[in-house]
Amino acid sequence: MQPSFFDIDFIQNAYCVNDLDAACERLNQTMGLGPFLGGSEAELKQHHYHGKLADPIRIRSVFTQAGTTLIELIEVLSNAPSAFHDMLPEDDEPFAFLHHAAFFAKDYHAERDQFAAAGCPIISEFAFDNAHVCYADTRAQLGHFVEIYPEHPVIRSMYAQTKAARQDRPGAMVLEHFQF
Repeated sequence: MQPSFFDIDFIQNAYCVNDLDAACERLNQTMGLGPFLGGSEAELKQHHYHGKLADPIRIRSVFTQAGTTLIELIEVLSNAPSAFHDMLPEDDEPFAFLHHAAFFAKDYHAERDQFAAAGCPIISEFAFDNAHVCYADTRAQLGHFVEIYPEHPVIRSMYAQTKAARQDRPGAMVLEHFQF
């Protein structure tokens, strides 16, 4: 069975950036986005790239809320091959194109496998807090990747904290860490 985009509630748009701090400042000044949550360096472990074990990916990322959509900005710090590297901005560009849209899967493994069976291979998959997250290659269909999340309390908490921060301090040029 092919995945139906009519049944997917995309909740996030994500962009790769060359300088995370500058990107936050730019989006705050030009679009009034903020506050931004996250910003710490993270290592995405147990990484598989095109189905083969690969080096971990080091990134810095932040979340901010824009209406009902969460915006993620990602600065890639490592050189390991990954879905992120497949769509990085050029050195002189502040943003890449839309890197991915994300959704929470009702059944992570089944929906991941449906994307692959429909001709949208899984480019990168990694472990995050004892859960797996992956990127399906939907560039031919949508022009960007699709990130598939499992239902997971830490990821849901990140979304809830971002939404609450926006409601409490709309447009604040603040970089805050998630509280766990």
